[in-house]
Amino acid sequence: MVMESDLVKARYLADRLVMKAAGTDLSRMAKQLRRLLEPGPTMDEILATVAANDVKARAKLIGISRQAYYNLQAGKAKPTLATAQRLSELTGVPVEVIRAA
Repeated sequence: MVMESDLVKARYLADRLVMKAAGTDLSRMAKQLRRLLEPGPTMDEILATVAANDVKARAKLIGISRQAYYNLQAGKAKPTLATAQRLSELTGVPVEVIRAA
């Protein structure tokens, strides 16, 4: 007859073996998880990376009005998918991060 404590020990040992065998994968996954849990850049930081000298030039480069730019910067509006894609092209920041900022 198998005792429940024996099953718990067996599961524990099996988990340890899996973790040991996949050690590099687990550390890589842990690093990815830490990166996901870290706060991403703010919209203001993303907009600041657009290579233009003034607001009007940045807005034109992104393809939005100055008012829309100010609303994004102030957090009063979220970027549309098209705007997020354009910002991603200009800054290299993933669309998902831009939409979440």
